[in-house]
Amino acid sequence: MKICLMCDLHLPFDKDALQYDVLEWAIADIERKNPDCIACVGDVTCDGNVDVYKWFIERMKSINIPFLFIPGNSDLRCKESFNEIKGLCSKCENDFGDVKVFAVNDCDRTVSDDQFELIEKADEKSIVFMHHPITGLSSQNCEKMLDWQNRHKNAMLFYGH
Repeated sequence: MKICLMCDLHLPFDKDALQYDVLEWAIADIERKNPDCIACVGDVTCDGNVDVYKWFIERMKSINIPFLFIPGNSDLRCKESFNEIKGLCSKCENDFGDVKVFAVNDCDRTVSDDQFELIEKADEKSIVFMHHPITGLSSQNCEKMLDWQNRHKNAMLFYGH
């Protein structure tokens, strides 16, 4: 399975900013590589601008390659859009043939019990994406995730931040 991983774009409101040129270059490269999936693991925006976040999602969907995305901590910087952006994410469990790909929404440094239950299904063919490294999670979630990782040594874990 070929996956392109994106993270920490920190797109500002100003669409003339250099980050948008870099994004278009990355999209052209992704289209040339024709992966099975694109995973964006957070910090799409620099300040939690919900319009920028939604624009990004639509732009990525327009290239017609399966796209998984989770917000990051920078995407939560605006109190007015915090809950809306936190809710804009791919479902946690995704199937690509015989490969399970999990998109763990840990943008607020927590992993929900529902997500922990889902990632328990991970095996040697599974891929788990998060935004934060395990040690960046809340202390309780860090312990649970380290325990999970110890019990799922063959599952692949990737994160941004």
